[in-house]
Amino acid sequence: MNFAVYYINTEKIELEIENLPFDFWMFFAGLGLLLFGMYHLEKGINGLAGRSFKKILRNFTDTPLKAVLSGTLTTAILQSSSLVSFLIAAFLGAGIISLQNAIGVILGANIGTTASAFIVGWLGFKMNIASFSFPFLAVGTMSYLFMNERPLIKSAGSFFIGFGLIFLGIDFMKDAVSTFTQNIKFDEYAKIGLWFFIILGIVITALIQSSSAMMVMVLSALHGQMIDIHQACAIAIGSNVGTTITLVLATIKGPADKKRIAFFHVFFNLVSVILAFLAMKIILDLIVNKFFITDPIFVVSMFNTVVNVGGVILFFPFIGYISQKLQSSYEEKDHKGQCNFINKVSTEVTDVALTALDNEIKNVFNLTKAFVFSVLLSKETEDTLIHPIDKILLKKEDPMEKYQLLKITEDEIASFYKRLQSKDLTYAESNLLAAHMIRLRSLVYAAKNMKDIVVNVQNLEESEDILVKKLLERLRNFSVGKIEEYSAFILSENDENETEKWHNDLDVFYHETIDFLYDNISEKQMTEISVSTLSNIIKKTTGCLEEMSNAASHENNIRESITEIYGNNRIKKI
Repeated sequence: MNFAVYYINTEKIELEIENLPFDFWMFFAGLGLLLFGMYHLEKGINGLAGRSFKKILRNFTDTPLKAVLSGTLTTAILQSSSLVSFLIAAFLGAGIISLQNAIGVILGANIGTTASAFIVGWLGFKMNIASFSFPFLAVGTMSYLFMNERPLIKSAGSFFIGFGLIFLGIDFMKDAVSTFTQNIKFDEYAKIGLWFFIILGIVITALIQSSSAMMVMVLSALHGQMIDIHQACAIAIGSNVGTTITLVLATIKGPADKKRIAFFHVFFNLVSVILAFLAMKIILDLIVNKFFITDPIFVVSMFNTVVNVGGVILFFPFIGYISQKLQSSYEEKDHKGQCNFINKVSTEVTDVALTALDNEIKNVFNLTKAFVFSVLLSKETEDTLIHPIDKILLKKEDPMEKYQLLKITEDEIASFYKRLQSKDLTYAESNLLAAHMIRLRSLVYAAKNMKDIVVNVQNLEESEDILVKKLLERLRNFSVGKIEEYSAFILSENDENETEKWHNDLDVFYHETIDFLYDNISEKQMTEISVSTLSNIIKKTTGCLEEMSNAASHENNIRESITEIYGNNRIKKI
């Protein structure tokens, strides 16, 4: 019964989709390609982001003026402000450029996009976006699939794939609504106020994701006397807002910096639209009577240029201030799910700050523990699920997300440490602060050891080799037992020094496990997973446990310092 209802509803939905004025599935396939392109673009940038690459990019955008000029030139060449926006969001997400410089590039892109308006208006130019994407997809796919042993080339391949997919996605979205846009009868809405044409420009440009195509429509309608100059200008300024929609969609689940640049992009264009709308008659009068431009097509193209350049001139002096305001506005969201204690206190009260730092690093221990378990136990945990359908529906966490959370937390603690270090600390407080940071460093090194073998452990989990299974089980059992032992030590506030015992246990485990590997390896098994890889997994796992034991053993030093500073009266929890 339920299935029948579901079937009927699905059929009804499909019927409704077929009656839409545009190709529903093609449009959302294009959106999917665009978002997947953004993923590959950022992945490629992260892989390529060596020192020389970062230096070149930063040299071109290291001042607001350079950033604006770079954005203008790049957009004029690529003929796509949307693509430049995606590139900047990816660079920003990868930490290659600062938010302030990214704002400069976005401003420049708004000037660069006016070049396409002149090309369309004067030359009737129309780029075949899909054809432009094919070389990037061809080279990118081949490089990505067949250059595993050359990481830089593979990363470049990922970058090209992203570049091509973004163009292809935009083309899909544009074609999906082509029939819809071709059938729009502008003259039917000519008697409605100019605000309607602004909204029309926003909506249509958001659908077709091409301000150039929008200009073709507007200028064609203007040439055919379907709309007048004022209505054409209203659609043109509305199209500036429409191009920001996809960037907003692409950054919804991204880090705060990406959301900041998307918000600025929308805010800048909204302000420009409002000011341009209010000053439309003045600007048009200036173009016609001062610049003596009378051809309607040229007037609209010049109006679009004046609006965008004027907006950049208006915002340019305040780039630094805007960047600071955006940072502070999203600061709370940045910290969500990361540091839980140090963000609630001020470094001015040093004793409270040190207590918060102690709690925060204990939380880092738990984050490291969770990351290590997610690497070693991911497959084992999945196999214990009760119902098979859960394996399909359950969202499987990526261990690297936990690692990235650790790195962000480390950065926040390091920033807090610098601020606290600058205060007037006593000798004992300085020692306590140093002990906290040593503990943090050990935990970061522990996570780094495990991060280096994430892929290797996944290969072990998929292997059917009996020796590999036994080795993985051995690593899991010992690691879980030891980490739980370290956790219990921290919670118990035991004053005994366990460091020597822990190091001896790890030394014995390492040598016994290596002996186990070499005693049981055979010629046939060596071809599946190399001995060197298995040895490295053992070494990295042991190294991870050793660093975690170092962090736990520093608890004694922490307790001694706290007792020296505060006596037996512990500060209450934050």
